[in-house]
Amino acid sequence: MIKYFLGANTPGGFYSLFDELYFPHYDGRLFVIKGGPGTGKSSVMKRVADEAEKRGFEVERIFCSSDSSSLDGVIIPELKTAVADGTPPHIIEPKYPGAVEQIVNLGDCWDAGFLRINKENIIEKSFECSAYHKRCVRFLKAYEALENDSRRLVEPAVDVKKLSDYAERLSIRLFPFDGGKKQGRVTRRFLSAVTNEGITVFEESVKTLCDRVYSFGDEYGVCSNLFMGYILKAALRSGFDAVVCPCVTNPKRKIDHVIIPEKRLCFVSENSFHSFDVEKEKTVSANRFTDTAVMKKHSARLGFNRRASSELLDEAALSLTNAKTVHDELEEYYISAMDFSFVRKKAQKLIDEIFD
Repeated sequence: MIKYFLGANTPGGFYSLFDELYFPHYDGRLFVIKGGPGTGKSSVMKRVADEAEKRGFEVERIFCSSDSSSLDGVIIPELKTAVADGTPPHIIEPKYPGAVEQIVNLGDCWDAGFLRINKENIIEKSFECSAYHKRCVRFLKAYEALENDSRRLVEPAVDVKKLSDYAERLSIRLFPFDGGKKQGRVTRRFLSAVTNEGITVFEESVKTLCDRVYSFGDEYGVCSNLFMGYILKAALRSGFDAVVCPCVTNPKRKIDHVIIPEKRLCFVSENSFHSFDVEKEKTVSANRFTDTAVMKKHSARLGFNRRASSELLDEAALSLTNAKTVHDELEEYYISAMDFSFVRKKAQKLIDEIFD
């Protein structure tokens, strides 16, 4: 099964990749599900995903980083079709309403009078849930400060030329360039995230998509980020499409993993926060490219940063656990207000429209 996140809590707040759900200028279709918490959005998407797999289509299941058991979206690449939750924090508004995007409104299935009676409780729970999410972000911001401090200590110890020479030799072997292919295309997905279950890594996606896995062990992410950049550039230059998996603590500047689906090949970075229990074709350590004397000089400070970072990530995850508890209480109001027989009819109508 292929699983990803398209949104995640980061030091800068919620970071969304939902603009990569579909491509409206390339015959893409998007069904946007609107409705409150507990109204059946995730269940509708699960039915779509199950039906697609039953019919033999490859499916990408997009999970919610705040509730790692709940779906945020479903992508069926072969049909150029996606179905997604269009409610906060990843609000989706149609660019070409009706022509490309369709709204599936589950608000038609609820008793608005019942929700109105419980207005004060719904608002109170919503604010409480939001407060826990903000608390999560504050812990991630503190984590970022320690991560940046460690990076500044490690960067002078890295032998960039040695690393780039190694990456170039590997790239020539894996991605021979003949000049005959057009530039590859990049798709971005989160393969891991800080969730209510702690740090969640979808290693199952790697097992599904790849037969060959190259692991780069790097506790501080400096060498692995440079390495992933070299590999990505070589793969794209040789005409291979790539799935780039950003780091949730620095999604704009740091790459954690690169997947080359056409070659069933994956490059993963591993550290004490995320690892992959998969068979590795090759394992490389950042120690190979760093000056041990410089690293030893800063060992005490780096050790403190690592231990403190771990506690901050635990607190961030706990905040999301508390947020889910409140969110579950909020859902109860909507569950009580819903006519789920109507929801099931809407789900079937959606399935008929996608596949028939």
